[in-house]
Amino acid sequence: MGIGIFWVLLAAIMLGFYAYPSKFIKNYAVENLWSGFWLLAMFIELH
Repeated sequence: MGIGIFWVLLAAIMLGFYAYPSKFIKNYAVENLWSGFWLLAMFIELH
């Protein structure tokens, strides 16, 4: 049960931070920003 709670919390944190990089990068295409963050999230998830 503890590992399940861990995965739920990790997923909630990742979902909560999906728009976080957009605060710092103003003149960048949204698609490129989201694809970069998606790749980071997949890297974290797979390792």
